[in-house]
Amino acid sequence: MSGAAAKQRLRAWIRGQPRPPAEVADGCAHAVAAIARQHARVRSARRIVLFAALRDEIPTQPLFEALRGQGRECLFPRSASQGLDFALVANWHDLIPGPLGALEPAPQLRAVRLGREDLVFAPGLAFDAHGGRLGRGGGYYDRVLAECGHAVPFLCGLAYASRLIEQVPMEPLDVRVDAFLSESGWLDAAGEVGA
Repeated sequence: MSGAAAKQRLRAWIRGQPRPPAEVADGCAHAVAAIARQHARVRSARRIVLFAALRDEIPTQPLFEALRGQGRECLFPRSASQGLDFALVANWHDLIPGPLGALEPAPQLRAVRLGREDLVFAPGLAFDAHGGRLGRGGGYYDRVLAECGHAVPFLCGLAYASRLIEQVPMEPLDVRVDAFLSESGWLDAAGEVGA
């Protein structure tokens, strides 16, 4: 089976899983916020890139509010002609519905270029301990991070612990994450399979 076909099968299986009840999702969101705001990697990052969660993802507003409460600069992805750009967001209410179904920065908010000192929390349908990440199939994060060249920021997958699986099917252009954060804790990636 090709990598693309394996990904499609895995996406279909994950989308068929039940969503956690609202109170469970809220508890997971607050656990993630507590872990992240104390983690050395997060504390040392220049800026933090978050995302506004979709219904099947861990809510990210508590994490945003915890980081802003520490005075941290937070960026969010926004649909752009080249795929994605990232804009500084000071208030959750500065996010508006975007064309891809997620909240994103309003058009008037300034876009900034990501750098090596930044930390990106990336969404995903599944992750593995070797840094494998299964996105929704658009390749947006893979393309924008590839464009960073040697200034690639630290990339941390953010999802429910149940989304950590044995192995994510990966293709040559897929970008691996450096770590994975869930309500169960922070996991640094072990490197490529077989490494």
